[in-house]
Amino acid sequence: IGKHVLGDEGLLFAILVFCDESDRRNCSILSKSHNALLNSHVSFRWRLERLHIEKGIYFPPRLPAKCTWKLIFLELYQCRHLWVEGSSCPPKKINISVCLRAKPKDVTESSSYNHSGRSTAVTLPLHQRLALIRMSRNLESNRQALQILKTQGRWFGTKRTEINQNNLSVESIETPEHKQADQRVVPSLSSGIHSIDPINDRVIVIDPTKGLRGFQFEKVMPDPCSQQYVYVASAMKLVTDFINGFN
Repeated sequence: IGKHVLGDEGLLFAILVFCDESDRRNCSILSKSHNALLNSHVSFRWRLERLHIEKGIYFPPRLPAKCTWKLIFLELYQCRHLWVEGSSCPPKKINISVCLRAKPKDVTESSSYNHSGRSTAVTLPLHQRLALIRMSRNLESNRQALQILKTQGRWFGTKRTEINQNNLSVESIETPEHKQADQRVVPSLSSGIHSIDPINDRVIVIDPTKGLRGFQFEKVMPDPCSQQYVYVASAMKLVTDFINGFN
């Protein structure tokens, strides 16, 4: 009988409906198979359903980003006596979540222009330039970023040739050909938002005075995204707490 039960999780959950939470926890230590089944993604979703039916605790119908049913269950299980008269729940920590949805870029406008109508060019120091390449390409070391920078040829060129050869005179560097090459390798970046990373919830900004700056958010929404996506990412947690009696 045990093999048939473990082979059908629905049958096991139907049996556990008649057990209290203590018996359900003890069932998980009967064997490794029981433990694996009762600690699965489906099991914690079922536990949340029982928590709602038996204790009146509301849980979100959709799984928020970067969250699991286990984490939601462990959080809401602490409030299982919420609606029992004379009982109290552990105080909730006050967390301020900041979500970002950027305005879609308008091809007729550009945020890189200042009030005079000219773009604000920003030259980053080498270590910030390498950091920018690492973030944009998910690289692990500055050595990898430096190789890409060499390939781009924007920071090196005649200056690198001067260092390697060490025998070029100052006059030879100041030739018109070298001046033209130097003008090509001068890096120029516009100030403003450089990139939006919805995967890592990060925004990279190039500031004309402070250079490269990164900002981390709880959620950075891609463009475009649906209204449902915005609700799940930003407001669903607040609605869940409100229904469960938390202000």
